[in-house]
Amino acid sequence: MGLSKEILEELRSSCDVIINCAASIDFNARIDFAIDSNIHGSCRMLELARSVKKLSVFTHISTCYVNCDQSGLIKEEIYDKGNCWPTQTWSPRKNSGS
Repeated sequence: MGLSKEILEELRSSCDVIINCAASIDFNARIDFAIDSNIHGSCRMLELARSVKKLSVFTHISTCYVNCDQSGLIKEEIYDKGNCWPTQTWSPRKNSGS
């Protein structure tokens, strides 16, 4: 992660909250760069979190884009569930391919 051993040790001994929200949103990036940044970067943060002695919270905020059937200005606010694909639901088991 580019941190010195001293900084890493300080984080491991004194940090209690980690919020991971780093990601690349470059849609033209090479796939190997996107994987390293978005997947391996999150895994490295989780690995660090597992070594933090006083950790009480690890939060991962994912970069997310959605496509919906609404047109025009779509404000960033919470919409009723019924406004977007009411017949579709996501399930880890259903969508995992297993």
